Amino acid sequence: MSRHPVRHRPTVVEVDLEAIRHNVRRLKPAGAELMAVVKADAYGHGDVPVARAALEAGASWLGVALVEEGLALREAGISARILVLSELPRGAEAEAVRAGLTPTVYTEEGVEALAREARAAGRALPVHVKLDTGMHRVGLWPPERAVELCRLVVERGLELEGLWTHFASAESDEPTTLAQLERFLRAAWAVREAGLRPRLLHAANSAATIRFPKAHLDLVRPGAAVYGLAAGPGLAEGLRPAMTLRSRVSFVKRLEAGERLSYGHRYRLGRDAWVATVPVGYADGYPRALSNRAEVLIRGRRHRVAGIVTMDQLLVDCGDDPVVPGDEVVLLGAQGSERITAEELAEPPTEETRLQAKAMSLLLSAGALASDAQLIGDDPGGWRAVGDPTEGALVLAAAQFGLRKDELERRLPRVLELPFDSERKRMTTVHELNVENDASAVNDVLAQLPIAQSRFVAFTKGSVDGLLDIAAQVWVNGGAQPITPEWRQRIEASNARLAAEGMRVLAVAFKLLDERPAKADEALERNLTLVGLFGMIDPPRPEVKEAVAKCKMAGIRPIMITGDHPLTALAIAKELGIAAAEDRVITGLQLSQMSDEQLSAALTDVSVFARVSPEHKLRIVTALQRQGHVVAMTGDG
Repeated sequence: MSRHPVRHRPTVVEVDLEAIRHNVRRLKPAGAELMAVVKADAYGHGDVPVARAALEAGASWLGVALVEEGLALREAGISARILVLSELPRGAEAEAVRAGLTPTVYTEEGVEALAREARAAGRALPVHVKLDTGMHRVGLWPPERAVELCRLVVERGLELEGLWTHFASAESDEPTTLAQLERFLRAAWAVREAGLRPRLLHAANSAATIRFPKAHLDLVRPGAAVYGLAAGPGLAEGLRPAMTLRSRVSFVKRLEAGERLSYGHRYRLGRDAWVATVPVGYADGYPRALSNRAEVLIRGRRHRVAGIVTMDQLLVDCGDDPVVPGDEVVLLGAQGSERITAEELAEPPTEETRLQAKAMSLLLSAGALASDAQLIGDDPGGWRAVGDPTEGALVLAAAQFGLRKDELERRLPRVLELPFDSERKRMTTVHELNVENDASAVNDVLAQLPIAQSRFVAFTKGSVDGLLDIAAQVWVNGGAQPITPEWRQRIEASNARLAAEGMRVLAVAFKLLDERPAKADEALERNLTLVGLFGMIDPPRPEVKEAVAKCKMAGIRPIMITGDHPLTALAIAKELGIAAAEDRVITGLQLSQMSDEQLSAALTDVSVFARVSPEHKLRIVTALQRQGHVVAMTGDG
């Protein structure tokens, strides 16, 4: 290795620590702690600076895979709690205990080894017991043995601080994830019923932190999402990628059609083209497997990596774009309105995924333009929407995709509108098409529409059923297709699935117009092309906690009655101030087995009822009224 630091090579990796802070703040739920997983050198981003940034942004724990990773953080002066995510190798216990690392255990041998070391050190040692609920990598199996192992932890003088599990497919498989969560909560409930009280229950990885609020429990453990990486399809919205790999063009030549490039001559130019050399190769960690597949950004445009990636250089087919030596090349990250993502490099986009991304940009643009809400703020971290909350969500979603409402309206100014009314359950806006020859995200939206002689476009948003009744076509793979019975069934099924998840669902459609309509009437809303659906969920508002506190001050006692799991219900009740961590929860099954006298007695100190039916709710209200209370019910049921 050279003894001289590299000063003249333009290839650099940049890690945006403010993006790390932004992502941690965005991912951290109200009422739950956050553990930033910084294993594998913080996913290659640098464990010490990333750990410090995450802690500054509100993380209270760090997660590592190896004892050595935890020791390195301690040597850097980081004193935060650190969980080792697998059981310690035999012989590592003493060093881990001295460094104040928190071990994971899932075998009797692991418990015994830690107990011996804790006794020898004369100190209390908190541990977290990991349950295998279906990932089948490491953890106690079956999880129904949790009481047995947790009891051993306590009997051996260790502190049972945490109980946790890991999801196998939270990014895509909802039934499996919910089944894993249910199995974990049953095991955790059994541990509590046995008189054992772990302070922290945790299960949510990056995908579950984003997709499953019920899995937040006491602590979430995002890994990839901390770095702005998508934990699954559509799971990076609102996150900021932290890493950029950039270089500069070192050499350019003009080659004729038919010339072959790089080792093995595996790339042939199909036309005369400018070919750029970039000083990046597989020695820098840029995979050779990306040869002839990946794209890079030069002057805000995508260009294909041409030929085999060599050890320290690669070639780029720039077509007719007049690139010059010194032009910046982005291999990972953003330039202009374009971005090369880590997900793309891991799996270069197919034509299908390109079309899906374009359809997403059309959907988001249409949703934002057919809304009256406006985006305020220049910094993504400080964006907020002004106006109707539902429309605000559409405007924010578009902005997070690089489609700001003000830029959309500059290029597609609104000239007419048919306002929303409760009978039609939809709203339509008409926009003038202003096509400019640039590389903006708005132009990418317009380029996919069959504009031809059209000078205006109408965007309609509204209820799914309502739009299905007036739409004639659906936008598929970059073109319009008739809405057949099969397509209608698929759309209705998607609507039902999103609605079943507690989401508000809106559909968006468009219609190209050759002339500006003389007036805004329902003729605008005929023969539409349906683009897609939005699903939105409205989390508990911040003022709910304040309302609960005011009720208590006024002598009104809030009681939570829910169909959720008892541990989930208790966590929410604790967050809102309805219950304390040590409070008892009565389930619907337990309530069914109670006499009226027993229920009346329980109501003196129990404020959380879980897994209940409407009949149970009526029985609880009746029991309170018999005690002389005036009872008011509120909620969505």
